[in-house]
Amino acid sequence: MFEYTEVAGLDAGAALGVLEQAQAAKRRAEVQEALAMLQVVKTYRHQIPTDKVQLGGEGTGLVDDFACLELAAALGRSVDAVTPVVVELLNLETRLPRLWETVVASGVPVWLARRIARTTAKLSLARALWVDATIAPFTTRLAPPRLLRFVEALVVQADPAAAEQRWAAAARPKVEIGRLQRDGLRDLYGWLNAADAVYLDAALNQLSDILANQGSTQAASQRRATALGILATPARALALIQHSLAQPTLPHPVPEGRPRDEDASRRAADELHGPRSPPRLRRPHLRHHHRRPRPAPPESHAGHPPLRRHPHHRHRRRPL
Repeated sequence: MFEYTEVAGLDAGAALGVLEQAQAAKRRAEVQEALAMLQVVKTYRHQIPTDKVQLGGEGTGLVDDFACLELAAALGRSVDAVTPVVVELLNLETRLPRLWETVVASGVPVWLARRIARTTAKLSLARALWVDATIAPFTTRLAPPRLLRFVEALVVQADPAAAEQRWAAAARPKVEIGRLQRDGLRDLYGWLNAADAVYLDAALNQLSDILANQGSTQAASQRRATALGILATPARALALIQHSLAQPTLPHPVPEGRPRDEDASRRAADELHGPRSPPRLRRPHLRHHHRRPRPAPPESHAGHPPLRRHPHHRHRRRPL
């Protein structure tokens, strides 16, 4: 049974000493756990012959397919949580041997070494060994954030083509919805184009303001999250936006039962559109029919009777 150190009667300096001892013991316990996990993975053999799999990167050995299942049962964790740890420890031992020696000596915490192994997992064995040799003098001298940035730069230098591919893939717009559910909530991660992000932000602000005007007491960030969920149903979002817009005032219709004669209709129209100017009186168009006297037929010459024209004959003038 583990014995605790009584700290009730200690001063601040003595309590700090106990804290440092606890941190050192915790680091040694983490190293001990990592060593035990590696030993189980390398030596585990199931009663029923199973296939061997290569969980780690290039250069790591084959392990039993049920090894991670046994570790998960022993640690009280899920297989999905234990398998990445096993992969990183295998990469540490084989692909980053100098860093692993520093970890065993309690010079570097296990979590930091695992992050470095995760960053170099896609490199070939030769390039991983080069990164390991390059960072060896600095693992105990640099702070964890600076050491991680140094490793990331070395990974890019070791394989520039792969780094370009990773950057191109990361720059593509995408949205991921996490599987983890907490209190009915799910994580959401996304990368959008700059213009789309601006429009989405404006839409969230608009719906957030609408919810606030409707009496929502949530914080602004919570209203934006609710607005994002509303956008998942476009018809609902459109209905909220249309309802929030100011509607023009319409004239009151003529009540039922009002007389429909011409005077009542004219009065109703005057109330709606204003009085109309009186119609102009038209003068009756008087036509005077003047009949011209028909000339007398010419007298006959030389005993010839007077010429008579056909009633439909029109007189045509000869051209000059």
